[in-house]
Amino acid sequence: MKIKYIITFSIQILLFFCITSCKKFVDIEPPPTTLIPASVYNNDATAIAALSSIYTKFASNQTSSFSLYPGYSADEFLNTSTNTNNVQFYTNGLLSTTGTVATLWNGAYTYIYQANAVLDGLQKYTGVSAAVRAQLTGEAKFIRAFLHYYLVSLYGDIPLILTTDYTVNALAGRMPKSDVYKQILADLKDAESLLSTSYLAGDLVSLTTEKLRPTKAAARALLARVYLYLNDWASAESYASAVINTGTFSLITSDLTTIWAKNSAEAIWQISTNPAFNTFEGNNFIATSTPQYAGLSNSLLNAFEPNDKRRLNWVGTVTAAGTTYYFPYKYRVQNSTTVSEYVMIFRYAELFLLRAEAYANQNKLTQAITDLNSIRSRAGLPALSPTLSQAQVLSAIEQEHRIELFSEWGDRWLFLKRTGRIDAVMSVATPLKGNNSWNTNYQLYPIPQTELAADPNLTQNPGY
Repeated sequence: MKIKYIITFSIQILLFFCITSCKKFVDIEPPPTTLIPASVYNNDATAIAALSSIYTKFASNQTSSFSLYPGYSADEFLNTSTNTNNVQFYTNGLLSTTGTVATLWNGAYTYIYQANAVLDGLQKYTGVSAAVRAQLTGEAKFIRAFLHYYLVSLYGDIPLILTTDYTVNALAGRMPKSDVYKQILADLKDAESLLSTSYLAGDLVSLTTEKLRPTKAAARALLARVYLYLNDWASAESYASAVINTGTFSLITSDLTTIWAKNSAEAIWQISTNPAFNTFEGNNFIATSTPQYAGLSNSLLNAFEPNDKRRLNWVGTVTAAGTTYYFPYKYRVQNSTTVSEYVMIFRYAELFLLRAEAYANQNKLTQAITDLNSIRSRAGLPALSPTLSQAQVLSAIEQEHRIELFSEWGDRWLFLKRTGRIDAVMSVATPLKGNNSWNTNYQLYPIPQTELAADPNLTQNPGY
């Protein structure tokens, strides 16, 4: 592993994090190498700033990457970029030397390392108040779990990094997915117990309408996802229900274009990215000419049912050089200094789909259909028949995931992998994207060659 540095969170670095941004989808800087100063943890304000800086950098550099690159890998995007890395993701032709493969990996581990540094600082120094210490510990464990979840979903067995000891991290080998998931669950359950139920302002004491820090609901939402990967349907149902039944959130039905607005009624957790243009997703996905990175595939466009309000409200069109392109238009702001949108990480609608999946796999088909109909109703679609078989309900869940969550956090790619549907779908989709054929090994990204060279205990995924 290249995480051989001890992270500093000096006030100068924190200010740099807060004012720096980058339009590129991926642009991770190497971490600094000086020690964590005790002064960071001698009061609440600087300790909070240390944790907040992780959100700032993650939002600026990587949130959109988790939507773009797995979207390329799946069947929902049409590549409009000539960048070699992007083409390799799109054609399912990745190499271990593909630069973005390494940048996704190193970026996630950088933020995991920084979360570990916060946890270390909170344990070593005693200047932070008890309430703030609990919230920061919960947030750091939540971030660590969230990033390990994406790494294990994309790469399979991965190093499990729980320390800032570079001598340990430099030689970390790949842990079985089952062990990684155990740690993810442990971190999330700790986070659930420590995080606030209500949304907290920047001082972690005052309440706010801003949804920019994770709460118990965010931890429970991710727990519901993780339990689906583990085929623990009852636990997935329980955690999804815990979020749905809070009464805090609601499905937006009056104007589907406002779902991604800041502090939306549907938002469970959002991040503020760049006040110069609101979000990187809006800035990069919205097209006024040939899309900069990706349009939407014909396969996805053809999957919409007639009269689906999501097709009308969430798909934009632009004609360039005689060609009409369709692009994700969930975020409505491309370039404005008036901040009206935040990046959506967890939203309420997904919990109905997660719970429907848990219900269906327990053969609770009536409940599953009811949850699906909640999503379909707000899309203006007819209710599903109450007599559907289990196989038909599972197929309907896949359809609603595809339409409801397209271009969001690689959901299509991860759903196909989780449900074992990836070979059937991608064996058809991959040849249409310019590659000769699909190989089941492609469902895992290669371990970066730079990491294999640096760490003798790492091994490559099959097929690379």
